[in-house]
Amino acid sequence: MGMVRLSVTWLKPRRLEFEREQRERADRERQLSIFRAKVDVLQRNMKAWQENRELRAFIKAVETAASERPGAIEQRKPINEWLEWARSLADWNDPMGKFLDSLEKGSQS
Repeated sequence: MGMVRLSVTWLKPRRLEFEREQRERADRERQLSIFRAKVDVLQRNMKAWQENRELRAFIKAVETAASERPGAIEQRKPINEWLEWARSLADWNDPMGKFLDSLEKGSQS
């Protein structure tokens, strides 16, 4: 009979405490995993944004350099075509709109 009392008075509360600690640990690990995923998304989007800004700065530098070169408008047609193409690429590849859309949807991808 003494073992039954020991089990009820000592072991059951310990088991309940152990189970509570395991749930808390699992919850902390889940929260940490979510945090890490959010940081990863932030870093990927920040890098993509920086690369897009660098691309736009390069396009602007090409445009500025081309405008300073002497020559007829007809001779600049390939440059203007390239600038148009490069701007279209930068617009298409701009991560900000996609990132904002994902935040609004709650996916943060």
